[in-house]
Amino acid sequence: AVCYGLTVSEGVIVKELARCADYLGPEFQRIKREVKELAAVNVDETSWRVGGQTKWLWDFIKEKHSLLVIRDTRGKHVLNEVLGEWYGGVVTSDCLHTYDKLSCEQQKCWAHLLRDARKLTGKEGEVLLGSLKHLNRLAKTGDLSRDDMEHMLDEAISKEFTSLWCINLVNRIKRFRHEWFTFMDHPDVEDTNNAAERGLRPSVVMRKITGGNRSQKGARNHEIIMSVKQT
Repeated sequence: AVCYGLTVSEGVIVKELARCADYLGPEFQRIKREVKELAAVNVDETSWRVGGQTKWLWDFIKEKHSLLVIRDTRGKHVLNEVLGEWYGGVVTSDCLHTYDKLSCEQQKCWAHLLRDARKLTGKEGEVLLGSLKHLNRLAKTGDLSRDDMEHMLDEAISKEFTSLWCINLVNRIKRFRHEWFTFMDHPDVEDTNNAAERGLRPSVVMRKITGGNRSQKGARNHEIIMSVKQT
């Protein structure tokens, strides 16, 4: 690379990234420790490449903390590793099955739900989308209790749907019935997982440009530098 008349080799850039990661290592460890103590955290994951192999980039984010870790799997043990097996806060996520067996309270993402509802067609889809949008807006006002909202949700999805797409979406809603309105009981919990998606975006852009990391050392550098930078 040439900049301002200075020539820098790729090797020098790699070496300086490693030095930067070494310097930021203690701050990275502090973030890892404090994430376990957060009252709420948004979590998301996306595919990542290391040495040509598919890995997963996880993002644990909330206000002043942003922890990114690259792991071999999308499995629950990553959640146990980062948050601890007995995490006492609220996890906000999408509906990936990995989160099903968490022992803590959870909030499922309304943005994902409404996005999928907007893809529904026909009169049934239109009615279901309208009902979900109304319930989401009503829940945010705080005028009703969480129990009231869950009862109204039950009524909205109790209709006899014939569209396969509507049925599938309703089944998803039923599966996570008690996880759509958790945010009503916790002021620091949002109804969407947008924070975690935004936290992954800079790395996703980098992935499109670079293809990921060439080595485990490069992956380690990315974890540390991006975590501290975003925090």
